[in-house]
Amino acid sequence: MYKYRGLERLGPALAEMLCPVYERLTEAAGGRWDAMTYVPISDIRAEERGFNQSAAMAEYVSKRYGIPLHSLLKRTRHTEKMSFKTRTQRLRDAQGLFAPREAGFQELRANHPLQAGENAMNILLVDDIFTTGSTADACSKALQAGARILDTEACIYVLTWARS
Repeated sequence: MYKYRGLERLGPALAEMLCPVYERLTEAAGGRWDAMTYVPISDIRAEERGFNQSAAMAEYVSKRYGIPLHSLLKRTRHTEKMSFKTRTQRLRDAQGLFAPREAGFQELRANHPLQAGENAMNILLVDDIFTTGSTADACSKALQAGARILDTEACIYVLTWARS
């Protein structure tokens, strides 16, 4: 309902449900986030929905906890809705679907440089639903490539609202 029927008013309640999981992930990450980002949607999907549900949830959590939110990924092409696809189709379609947004990584470095003794960035990726892991995997690969632009490594953690 939230994602496909435009009931954006449900967003804050759904995002609030992410908070306990966020807190556990924060412990696992050693209490430090260098950036939060989200899964980008295609222009076609944005026009259909009027918003990016993952970005909306990320913005809520980012503001609540004071974590810097950066647009670190770009979508390389439009795909049909993943919800209609088989596992095999999802895995195939996700390959190369995302790339690092170089400007986003440069902004990240300028505003949040690594501290002494830190050799990797902790990046929290927000997605609405985890099904096969293909989207999270493709995004993680693109985020790792973006970190290499900055001559560093990245530890990627994924925060999702649901698993299907």
